[in-house]
Amino acid sequence: MPRAPKFTDKNIKAEAVPGKRLFVRDCPNLYLWTSPGSKRKQRWLLRISRPDGSGVTERSLGAYPEVTLEMAKNRAHHARLILKRDKINPFETDWNEGATTTFEEVARKWVDSRDWTNREKQRHDTEYFLSTCAKSLLTKPLLKTKAKDIYEALRPLWDKKPKQVKRALTKIEAVFDFAKTNHWYFAENPARWREKQKHLFPRFSNERVNFAAIDYEAMPEFIRALRQRQDSSVAAVALEFCILTATRSGEVRE
Repeated sequence: MPRAPKFTDKNIKAEAVPGKRLFVRDCPNLYLWTSPGSKRKQRWLLRISRPDGSGVTERSLGAYPEVTLEMAKNRAHHARLILKRDKINPFETDWNEGATTTFEEVARKWVDSRDWTNREKQRHDTEYFLSTCAKSLLTKPLLKTKAKDIYEALRPLWDKKPKQVKRALTKIEAVFDFAKTNHWYFAENPARWREKQKHLFPRFSNERVNFAAIDYEAMPEFIRALRQRQDSSVAAVALEFCILTATRSGEVRE
């Protein structure tokens, strides 16, 4: 059976009729209602069969174009998942919540919901990753935030500090998981590394780069210079001990 052609905003302009529902052909259960009259207000409708088998019901998913076609499709898709997987009425979710909620608002709620007792540095680092590394995401509506938006926000930092980007992604991923738990976000987590971000960022290398070795002929002069510092530096003494005994650096420090 051939797929239904992609339904776009052009279809809405061409096919919407006042006083009738317009079926979104490539998204089951989703309709656009256009009110009669000169004001012509439009609103998304989701029609489903009740979980208890008592008939069909419908719920508004928000006004168009404030709730975009893509957002409405995401909401309808996840409502069907909730109905199929959890066997509960997805209309118990507040669908209008999150339509204009920004990433910054949800990130703040997530940070405030956690227990940071005796972990002030961890809280400070978390707020840094969210507010500084992901600064361009702060004012973006959560439901409009895609994997590419997160990539573009963090990409300038990647070449200098890729590990910091990975830590920032972990925090952003947690914010979206928090939003999904509270039914403020309905798509797959766009910050998840394995499913999304690893396909966008350049390959991440864990390879260590060793420091250049000193020429053995220069060692006598280096040792003389090192000993001149040993009266005021324990590190200078430890370094000579490490050189003379070929002991591991970790063992010398301990």
